[in-house]
Amino acid sequence: TRLGAEAAQAVADEDFGIMIASQGGEAVRVPLSKVAGKRRTVPLDHPWIQTARQLGMGLGD
Repeated sequence: TRLGAEAAQAVADEDFGIMIASQGGEAVRVPLSKVAGKRRTVPLDHPWIQTARQLGMGLGD
């Protein structure tokens, strides 16, 4: 996936202490210090959730 490819590239670049986010259709690196202690949820009808369910992934609900 686009996010997975960016995560792999971040490791290759030795860019640690970050997470990969989707912003405006792009995969971007975000410092963990910007997001630590914050919580955002993905709506249950979001395409990512639907795809995960179709792939048989358990989401804890």
